[in-house]
Amino acid sequence: MHKLGCFVVDDRGDVQLGSSGQQPFHREIATSDDGTLKAIKEAGFIEWRVHEGHIRLRLRPSMISQQAHARVVSWFKHLQPQRVLLSYFAFDQWEYEYIQSTRETLRRLDELIELHGSLGPEGIRHRVRSENQLRKVGKFSLAVEYWRAHRDCFDPLTAKRTLDPILSGRWTLCEKFASGSFALSDFGKNNPVHARKWLHRAIGEPLSEAPDQQYVRACEKVYHDVARAFQPCHDEVDAMVTWPGHGRMRNRYQRLMLPFRTFGKSGHRATIRTWHLTATVCDRTVGLLD
Repeated sequence: MHKLGCFVVDDRGDVQLGSSGQQPFHREIATSDDGTLKAIKEAGFIEWRVHEGHIRLRLRPSMISQQAHARVVSWFKHLQPQRVLLSYFAFDQWEYEYIQSTRETLRRLDELIELHGSLGPEGIRHRVRSENQLRKVGKFSLAVEYWRAHRDCFDPLTAKRTLDPILSGRWTLCEKFASGSFALSDFGKNNPVHARKWLHRAIGEPLSEAPDQQYVRACEKVYHDVARAFQPCHDEVDAMVTWPGHGRMRNRYQRLMLPFRTFGKSGHRATIRTWHLTATVCDRTVGLLD
C-alpha cells in the first residue's frame, strides 16, 4: 500500500483514486471533496487515506456493501498501521475514534456494522406500523377491505382488476409453493423502471433467483411471517438493493402485505393455493438505516 494517498472503494469493491489524497492527514472531515462525502453517506463508498503509516478510514456503517467491506478487510490483513483514525457517519453526525492496531480496527468495524449495518439480515430494516397509520397511506385501507372479503377465495385475475387501480399499479403477487419458496406470479405496471426490467424476466421464477440475495432473503422471511399469521401487515422499509443494470440503490417505502388462499380439489384430495400480495408507496421520509 502507498505511503501517501487517498483511495475510494465503491459499492462493488472497485478502487478509485480519491481527490483529497494530498491533504494533511490531521485535517477535519469538512475538508474532503463534497462528492466523496455524498458517496459515503448515500451510496456506501469507503474512503481510505494513507499518510506515513497512518490510515484514516471513513464510512457509513449502515450503507457499506459486502464487496466494499471485503476489500477493506483484505487491505488491513496485509498491514500493520501505527494508528487508524476511524470516521463513521451515524444518526446524522460524524464520529471519530483513534485505534492502535489492525485487529482492534477490524473488531470495531464489525461491531459498528452489527449495530448499524447493512451486511447482515437486519441490514434491510423494516418497522411494523399500526392499523391507524394504515389509513394514512394511499388507499391501503381499501385493499385491506378487499382482503377481508376475498382472503379465502382468491382469484388472481379478478383481484388484479380490482386492486390495480387501488394500489396505483405498484404491487407484486407471489405464489407460495409446498416447498416453502415463493415465485413471482404477476406485478403492477407502475412499479419503478429498474424493478420492471427484472420483473418481466422473473415471472414464474422462484424469488431465490433474484440478483440481490440478501434483499430476497429478508423479504421472504417477512412473507413467511405474514403467511403464518394470515393477517395484513403494514410496515416501513429502508433498504439498499442492487438492481441489474442500475447498481445499488436505496429504497425507502411504505409496504402493505396481504396473504390470500384458494381452496380447491385435485381428484378426491382437497388443495390449498397460497398467495402473497405486496403493495408499496415510495416514502423518502422513512429513515431506518442508522
